[in-house]
Amino acid sequence: MVRERSRVALVTGATGFIGSHLVEALLARGWRVRCLVRKTSVLRWLPTDDVSLINADIALGGEELERATRNVSVVFHLAGITSAADDSAYITVNVEGTRNVLTAAARAGARPPLAMRSNAGFFIMPATEARRLTISARSFGALVP
Repeated sequence: MVRERSRVALVTGATGFIGSHLVEALLARGWRVRCLVRKTSVLRWLPTDDVSLINADIALGGEELERATRNVSVVFHLAGITSAADDSAYITVNVEGTRNVLTAAARAGARPPLAMRSNAGFFIMPATEARRLTISARSFGALVP
């Protein structure tokens, strides 16, 4: 059996309410935790001495997002927005951001399970299934097969 400390979790949205509590729970169970945060994120709810912080924006994708997904046991994708001035912001962050997380994991060669939440529910699937998903802009972040 794999010891928990050898397991690494990536948490997007780690500075949010759900994400910060998930980080605490993972650390309490001995996991190593990487937190994907933006440069503008408020870190007061994160135990910054106990986690690895990676500055990246899911809406932009890029090399740092790929680096964050390398050699992880699981990706908890919790990042997203719940209020915005217009629909395009929802699509950029919740839809394109989710696509960027999936793409970064695939490019990094990651095959971890992916756990996601949206305002509509919670999803968990193996990475091989996640790669088959398409994302509907109309659903604003919900995954559809």
